[in-house]
Amino acid sequence: MTSHQGVPYSNARLPTVAEPSGASYPDAYRLAINLARSFGASTIVDIGFAAPRELMAASEYRWIIVDRDLRPMTHRVYFPNETWIDWDWPPDRDIPIADETLERAIVVCAAVIADLRDPTGLLAFLKRASLRASAIIVCTPERELQGPNSAEQQRSSHLTELPRNPTQGGTRLSGWNLSEFKTLLEQNGLCPTFIGLTINNDHNLQKNSIIAIIDGCPLTKARLTPDDFKPLVLTSTFNDTDIALEIVQKLLEDGMDVIVYDNWSDDGTFEQLAALASTRGDLSVVRFPEGGPSKYFELSALLRLKEQIAAAYPGRWIIHHDSDEIRCSPWPDLSLRQGLYLVDLMGFTAVEFTVCGFRPTDDRFAPERGLERHIHYFEFSSDRADFTQVKAWRQSTRPVELVHTAGHDAYFPERRIFPYKFLLKHYPLRSPSQARRKIFVERRPRFTPEEREAGWHYHYDAFDKNDSFVWNAAELFDYEAPATRSRFLVELISGVGIVRGKLTARVPMPVGFDAKDLSPSQQDLMPPVAADAAYGDELDEVPRIHGEPHAAQHQIAVLSAIAAASDRFRDDANLLENDSREYLKRLKAELHAERDQIAAMKNAIEDRDLRLGAADGDLRRLMGEVENRERRLAVADSDLRRLMDEVENRERRLAVADSDLRRLMDEVENRERRLAMADGDLRRLMDEVEERGRRLTVADVDLRRLMSEAKDRDQQLHGFVVQIGDRDRQLVAANEERNRLILAIDDRDQRLAVASDEFRRILEKADLDLHQANSVVANRDRQLVLAGQTVGGLMEDVRERDQRLMALGRRLHEIETSTTWRITAPIRKLFSGWRRALFHPKT
Repeated sequence: MTSHQGVPYSNARLPTVAEPSGASYPDAYRLAINLARSFGASTIVDIGFAAPRELMAASEYRWIIVDRDLRPMTHRVYFPNETWIDWDWPPDRDIPIADETLERAIVVCAAVIADLRDPTGLLAFLKRASLRASAIIVCTPERELQGPNSAEQQRSSHLTELPRNPTQGGTRLSGWNLSEFKTLLEQNGLCPTFIGLTINNDHNLQKNSIIAIIDGCPLTKARLTPDDFKPLVLTSTFNDTDIALEIVQKLLEDGMDVIVYDNWSDDGTFEQLAALASTRGDLSVVRFPEGGPSKYFELSALLRLKEQIAAAYPGRWIIHHDSDEIRCSPWPDLSLRQGLYLVDLMGFTAVEFTVCGFRPTDDRFAPERGLERHIHYFEFSSDRADFTQVKAWRQSTRPVELVHTAGHDAYFPERRIFPYKFLLKHYPLRSPSQARRKIFVERRPRFTPEEREAGWHYHYDAFDKNDSFVWNAAELFDYEAPATRSRFLVELISGVGIVRGKLTARVPMPVGFDAKDLSPSQQDLMPPVAADAAYGDELDEVPRIHGEPHAAQHQIAVLSAIAAASDRFRDDANLLENDSREYLKRLKAELHAERDQIAAMKNAIEDRDLRLGAADGDLRRLMGEVENRERRLAVADSDLRRLMDEVENRERRLAVADSDLRRLMDEVENRERRLAMADGDLRRLMDEVEERGRRLTVADVDLRRLMSEAKDRDQQLHGFVVQIGDRDRQLVAANEERNRLILAIDDRDQRLAVASDEFRRILEKADLDLHQANSVVANRDRQLVLAGQTVGGLMEDVRERDQRLMALGRRLHEIETSTTWRITAPIRKLFSGWRRALFHPKT
């Protein structure tokens, strides 16, 4: 049985075949077979033939083996159907493999480049292959990580020339370090998608060799992901108030839409997320189940709900997610959304994840410190169920199937899983108190008995209440360490090399599942679960049997078949060895006959030497032409490298432009926030203007009241004038006394003239004050305070005018008492003129 990626993870039961001397790079070959399966390749080109065991395990592919003729003949006996190319690695000749053969192939170059005095020819072939092949894997020792007695150095000890620049072609005694080897590849037009470290054998498992993967991943395009590419995240949560908000915000900041299904949390998780959702249009938070909290957590019902929601978005990327997970792309400089966009550009429809279980190393976790910053030590999961994690897909027109694998494997017809795994950073346990509450209060008692019986929810069974739930950092891996991603490159992007754990004998199946109840169309939708490597690998190790006789019988039958096949293979090998001996005897007899023929041919060769001497001049001339062409090719190569440098510079400028665009978008968002604040200030000012308008209305009413009072005073003055008229009639009767009072009247006329001037001045001042009052009323919006002061001034003037009118009345009374009936007609005429001047002033 093979793994999920089609690669057996142990070769202990394969027939014994001698490995080539030195490094075998087993994980590189396992990764190559993974890539061949994912890319749909049918051909694997093996340059160097470093690991024949891995070749035997993948007999479904066509292998083209490029090998020097010094390799043992035994290998070719075991692999008679493969294509062998004998090659001595000349630096100026290309490997004779046609471009059509390289189309969509996987090329493995291991245990070769470090042995070459000049790798120029090999690098030129890899450059040509990169234009056709789906992927190229190159392995070589890492100079700074090699021990003094490493096999690679022993194999290179026959080189005697002085080393050249490690980043250029030529003889090297010391090889390359990681940075130098990356530079070497890039200078030869081979830009690696991934580069890191790997093992070179299955014995000491030391990460002391470089592995580089070269393919056509459009990383530059992925960095320019369009805004309308918005995956939909379907996540669930229960009592994760310490991290749920941080994880959801991380998804939203990456530009994705999120739907959160809260299983009736009682620690404030729902309220916290609902408050965030009220301010955003890309987040929805709903309760599950809709009818209210339930005694058990029904995972199968939640998975069916996610299947239904996903089916409503055909053509959109869906992520099956939990609130204690952080998903990442395998490239540190690409976000999850950008990574999915790259997958979409390459035509793949599903993504698998490598599970990294992060563990607390102390009991001081605080949400405000940040989850990733505080908990950064992890271990690879040893649970076989975690090795199948297809949890992101592009929704097709047919519903996806989640329930049959408890949500671990999103299955749908004709899916294409991306060759490289993304990362799933899992934070289920954050502190001892949280771990005990989660496992023994919030999880174990709430698992449904039916789902437990079906083999679900067993991942917390190994924990005990007395456990410390604090892990030793020395036994974990530091994710934040600079070399972590490089050191565990193969494990992170493929799962190859991770130690497998034991899986329970129960295979997780849907609750109440019975194959005979399925229709033929439904059976077509079911993947081959029993054959999936997530549930076992006979070639890897024998699972423990927990009292189930059927499983034991099945494993005994498989082991018996393997043993019988091994015996047959050994017998065949013995027969082949006998045939080889007889063949060698025949070759010796033919060799003696050939020697006689060689003696006869020597004479003919001497004649040919004469003719070759003549041809030697022609050859030298041709060699001169070849050298001229090589010089022109060198010039063209330098031009090509200059153009490549310009392309790289443009890519860097595009990256700078992208950062500037993001900065401008941030400035636009800041301006929008400032505009929102300015809008609030404008509304407040409008409210103040309305309040001032109301106050002006009140002041206008008061002003009208005062004007009414002034009108009443004018009416009182008119009454005084009427009284004066009556007094005038009385004065007519006093005309007879005119002569006697003329002298007195002349004297008083002078005083009256003075009084008349003073009265006219008072009236003009009153008119001026009234005009100013009208101006104040017209400009009441701007001079509300001055209007009040003006009204006060008007009232003072009116009081002064009243006082002066009263004084004038008293003076008139004095005149009346002194003139009685003796005042004559000229006096009345004088008073008549005074009234016209008083009540009809000139304008």
